Amino acid sequence: MEAIKVFKSSRWVKLYKLIIESDSLLAVRWIENPRTAPSNFAEIMYNCAALCTPCSWEVRFVFRERNVDAHSLAQAGVGRQISFVWFAPDG
Repeated sequence: MEAIKVFKSSRWVKLYKLIIESDSLLAVRWIENPRTAPSNFAEIMYNCAALCTPCSWEVRFVFRERNVDAHSLAQAGVGRQISFVWFAPDG
């Protein structure tokens, strides 16, 4: 959700669509329809969808093999005490 906040506070929000990619098909479905999420995830899914609502956005499923950088970044952030921001190089 922090990435959504970064996007919304940038000039990109007026120029581009926010695309959220996940290698969890369940997470994609839950973000698209938070009512289908289990109760312990529902609030997170509603909050994510609410954060995205004011801007143009979509959520997509991608296979983990196509999402290696994002998966590695997520794994590096697990248990991390200090927040960080990472941008992939163009190309």
